[in-house]
Amino acid sequence: MDNTTEFFENEVKGRFDKWKPGGALIKDWLKRLKPFDYDIALKSIEQCAFETKLTYPVLNKFYAQAKSYQTNKHPTHEGLHIMPENYVPATPEQKIAILRKQAAQGSEFAQTLLEQKQLDPVAALGDELTYDERN
Repeated sequence: MDNTTEFFENEVKGRFDKWKPGGALIKDWLKRLKPFDYDIALKSIEQCAFETKLTYPVLNKFYAQAKSYQTNKHPTHEGLHIMPENYVPATPEQKIAILRKQAAQGSEFAQTLLEQKQLDPVAALGDELTYDERN
């Protein structure tokens, strides 16, 4: 990234406004930001800010997150790795099985979808979700 100093000031320090890093730490951050493009760095610092309860960012967590996004091997829920090239959409039978399991566990929403024979929860909500909430 060419504008590492600007990114650091606006995106990193901007999310941790009470944090006052010293000169050596700033140099460490700038060095670690350099290899990543803006979008990857932004996504990584957003994730770090979301995950931490600290008032300062953790450099090694940011770097690991950015590296994982860069290699497209970022971890998802429960440590699973879902790669776009390996993604296979669920069949209607699989969707029904999942909804039945959720309904059996007490999900009224899943029960309603089954009763309406609606396999797509987003479509079932219709206009209740905005475009941003769907993506």
